[in-house]
Amino acid sequence: MDIAVAIWQSDNHSDGGVESMTQILVRMHRARPIVITQRETPRTQRWRERGLEVHVLPAAYEAWSEAPAGIRHLPRNNAWMASLVRRRGIRVVHMNDLRAFANLGAGARAGGARLIFNVRDVKPGVEPYRLIWRIAATASDHVVALSHEMARDLETRLRGFFGTPPVSYFYSVVDLDRMTVVSADDRRALRDRLGLEPGRVILPYVAAFNAKKAQLPFIERALPALVRELPTAIVCFVGDFRPDTDDYARRCADAVLAHGLGAHVRFVGYSPAIADWLGAADAVLLASRNEGLARCMIEALARGTPVVSFDVCSAREMLEERDCGLVVRQGDYAGMVDAIVRVASDPALRERLGRNGARLARELFEP
Repeated sequence: MDIAVAIWQSDNHSDGGVESMTQILVRMHRARPIVITQRETPRTQRWRERGLEVHVLPAAYEAWSEAPAGIRHLPRNNAWMASLVRRRGIRVVHMNDLRAFANLGAGARAGGARLIFNVRDVKPGVEPYRLIWRIAATASDHVVALSHEMARDLETRLRGFFGTPPVSYFYSVVDLDRMTVVSADDRRALRDRLGLEPGRVILPYVAAFNAKKAQLPFIERALPALVRELPTAIVCFVGDFRPDTDDYARRCADAVLAHGLGAHVRFVGYSPAIADWLGAADAVLLASRNEGLARCMIEALARGTPVVSFDVCSAREMLEERDCGLVVRQGDYAGMVDAIVRVASDPALRERLGRNGARLARELFEP
């Protein structure tokens, strides 16, 4: 065994970055890497079911907010990793997250392994990369991005102490057996299955609720104008939604009520039927603060559904350059509304964008 993959998972059921890694892992046949993670989840079980050796750390450093309590786990976890690398002859360790790097990176390096740091998100243009990013860049032998645009950004902005390490990119994979192109009849059947009213313009916004995904400013700054311009619109928020315990989700729910938008919003929560929601849509919305290569974007393209997106990383490369969707300047909510209305009101445009997106998915994202 010469490869290990460290995958840090979130509390959310929906985690696009981890799902992308899972799609790759379950299709690896010649190499069977050891997987190291910090929690038991349904994905952990999927890895085991595919015959992968999985180690779940009993305790791990999770976030800056835990300091100093969480930091006490770092020496033990790194020592364990150094031992694993030596005992199993691991030559390469792939890390999907800064937290994975903090818990295991020094140990992997001390054990003699080469480090590959897989960056899943890029920082917004005005936000610098912090010291921990510079340390990770310095310690890594290679940095991997998820798109050409993302790689260019990292080459320019992510600096180690001795320069930028080599940066390359490979696109995520999509399960094209599940994310198939839908016909008009299929779309109607999916809407009926999901309980969506006939005649509504269906606009999924696929993301767990958090500030990075920016559901709240979309609700407050875009949705009132959108329903005035497009009274049949319904925005379906598909992703972890816990208003009873999460302040951000609660503020989003309150904003919908305060603006009288209840008839135009559906809080779906996490759904394992994400393929159905993407296939039922007229367009998929992406208004995040920042992204790397959003999984909802590439899965929507595979379903033949156009995407309307802010100018997050990879949006212009995927949508604008390939004519698969519309891209709006970051934070331009009026422009976002105009773009949504344009796509929703023009069947020929939707058909062209969807056809191009499905072709792109087969070219770039096939496992």
